[in-house]
Amino acid sequence: MTPRRHPKMLGATLVITVLALTGCSPTATTLPTTALPSLVDSTTTASIEVSPVAMKSGTVVATGPLTSVDGRTTGSVSVIAASVGRFDLRIDGFTSPRTGEAVLNFSAQPFDEQRYCDNGFVIYQLGVVTLAPSMLVDMSFDGTLSRGNPDFIDTVLLTSNDPAAERTGCFYPVIASAELEWTMPDLRPDIAVVDSGAAGGAGGTATSVDGEITAYTVAPGDVLAEIAKRFGISIADLFYLNPGRAPNPQDPTAYTGEVLNLDKSAR
Repeated sequence: MTPRRHPKMLGATLVITVLALTGCSPTATTLPTTALPSLVDSTTTASIEVSPVAMKSGTVVATGPLTSVDGRTTGSVSVIAASVGRFDLRIDGFTSPRTGEAVLNFSAQPFDEQRYCDNGFVIYQLGVVTLAPSMLVDMSFDGTLSRGNPDFIDTVLLTSNDPAAERTGCFYPVIASAELEWTMPDLRPDIAVVDSGAAGGAGGTATSVDGEITAYTVAPGDVLAEIAKRFGISIADLFYLNPGRAPNPQDPTAYTGEVLNLDKSAR
């Protein structure tokens, strides 16, 4: 998965299936996989696995209207639980003067056209789709990206895939966008963040709001396993709380000055 406006890199295999309602056969494209580093908890030397709370297949966990600035492109977006840790993104009722292909992207930020055009809006590419009344994307959130929970996604974007399209200040012109409203239950009710104090490889600064720990700023020499231990959580919990961290969501390196989120509501 390749970011379009930021040097972050998220690795995952994403399968795009377009369901045309015109009688055409569905087509599928598998995008390249970027290998992720092995996740090992240094305190147990055991590989970290995440087992999110099971959800019934077919449960809709997010919805949002898809619209364009000029109102000529419309549709509805929904995120649907497909199996444990896997979700589908579906676009229905899509109508637009646009035809052919487009790029489907997501962002962990609410869409802002000015920030997008000014290169300050981070988006990640899911893949190229053929525009049709109904489109289905296997999001493959199997733990490699979102720790089994994609509710950190705020915005779905369709952008132009035409290299000859007029740019008008934006390198990837937006066809339409949708802000998602989530109804996802708490998949990790066991996470409880408690600061035991700076020590060893966790000498950075914790930030609190109203007595609740919300973030941690990495200090030189910090180690993720020690940071997690300081706050009474596992590395898996730390990755779950920071699904979009750079340069890779599961990078085992702690970067000096990096701000790690410790608040579930802000993931």
